[in-house]
Amino acid sequence: MRNLTNSLNPMNRLASMSMMRGFGRTTPTPVAPTKDAPPGKPLEGGDLASAFPDIAPSLPPKDIPQIKGPNKHFMELQNPADLKLGEVLELLRDYRRLANALKDMDAFKEN
Repeated sequence: MRNLTNSLNPMNRLASMSMMRGFGRTTPTPVAPTKDAPPGKPLEGGDLASAFPDIAPSLPPKDIPQIKGPNKHFMELQNPADLKLGEVLELLRDYRRLANALKDMDAFKEN
């Protein structure tokens, strides 16, 4: 049905005239997507420093999200016996928060 309407469309005839080339409408041809990018990864410009190592020193630093550091109390503990039983849940929550922040920054190696 689309070809029939295109053949009856007078605007299509204008495209064949050399002086009015831009007026006619043509049916767009569908473009098949390419499979160059791995699935699950968004298409981006990539890392300029790895693509052009000669200009890497002149590139601005990457924006790294800032997160709150680890709980100072747990970092200052010298002996695990000094940890109170009630603090274990707080330590686990802090560990998960830091692990999720690293995961969001894609800081882990693939196994």
